Amino acid sequence: MSEFKFAEITPFSDQALLKDGFYLWIWYADKIPPHIGCSVNGCYYSLKVNGKDDALQIENVLKIIEKKKTLTLFVSLENSFDDLMVRAVFNQYKHAQSGISTCLTPIVRLLGLQDQLISQLSELLKYLESENILGKVFGLNLTEGYQGIPAYGTEDIQNRLRNLENVQIKTDPSSFSRTV
Repeated sequence: MSEFKFAEITPFSDQALLKDGFYLWIWYADKIPPHIGCSVNGCYYSLKVNGKDDALQIENVLKIIEKKKTLTLFVSLENSFDDLMVRAVFNQYKHAQSGISTCLTPIVRLLGLQDQLISQLSELLKYLESENILGKVFGLNLTEGYQGIPAYGTEDIQNRLRNLENVQIKTDPSSFSRTV
């Protein structure tokens, strides 16, 4: 079980920030486990059990966060990726799947860290911090006293994926294909 506390979280106020550069998006940053996506130059990407978000305009994604009042963090990284690199990595996946891939998997691959055995967000953040790649952190819909990612383990991630897969199967059995 691992957690991660941020040194500083700046309140998010300007979506123009997300138009340039690479950002990790941490949805439900107060939940176990949170959901992770990323954006590059104003386009959002995310791997989910029911598919993926592929180059969505950040304005539209931010509207969802604001409507649902989801506690979300935007973490800038000192990396330079272009849209083609991000799209190429996300195109290798159809959806997140328990035991195979999580929302974090394409991001770890994009960062070239699959050999580091990073399986959860706190491990990624600690690694990025140790390598001085972690940039500024912005928060939206922050709660009073929020400091960082709560402790959880890989079992929590796999349980959440299995629960989401079960919901997906119940709502539309034909849309879910399991490959083992």
